[in-house]
Amino acid sequence: MSTFFRTCLDGHRCENGSSCKQHPLEEGTYYCDCSTASGDFAGLFCEYEAETYCQLPQETSSTWFCTNQGTCVLASGATAQWSCDCPADYE
Repeated sequence: MSTFFRTCLDGHRCENGSSCKQHPLEEGTYYCDCSTASGDFAGLFCEYEAETYCQLPQETSSTWFCTNQGTCVLASGATAQWSCDCPADYE
């Protein structure tokens, strides 16, 4: 795991090479854009690395993933959507 981080202008810390983005609704505040990180990461600071990728057998790639030992769950409804079933210690 990379230890590279950035500190945004408001003091928010973005980890793993993610970049600071200005919040569109809260002037002067920033959030981390995890899509610019050096790998697949999630979380407020892009601190959680992907552990399990969610995809159907016929799919060759996926942009949805779970962290912290989460398990992929395909929710059905009007449109199928992936979610993660997380251990009790995580949301």
